[in-house]
Amino acid sequence: MDMNDRPELELAIGDIVIHGVPGIATDAVERALRRELHRLLAAQPPDRIRTEGAARLGPLEVRLPAGGSSAAFGERLARTIHGALRRT
Repeated sequence: MDMNDRPELELAIGDIVIHGVPGIATDAVERALRRELHRLLAAQPPDRIRTEGAARLGPLEVRLPAGGSSAAFGERLARTIHGALRRT
């Protein structure tokens, strides 16, 4: 597929609610989430979104191992969202 043939994708995330993770830096989570989602979606766009044009996800649960960084949490959240989009 030519780079110019890639479909445009708009992703809106309503709310991210984080419970039980003291000291998490939400700005670092957001930066890592955006960076990793961009990378994942560019490498593997979800097929259904390409063909049907829309998908809606419900709440997702992401667990962070003890001692995980804010950036690691954002990356894990991005992989969870990407995986859910690919399964819809």
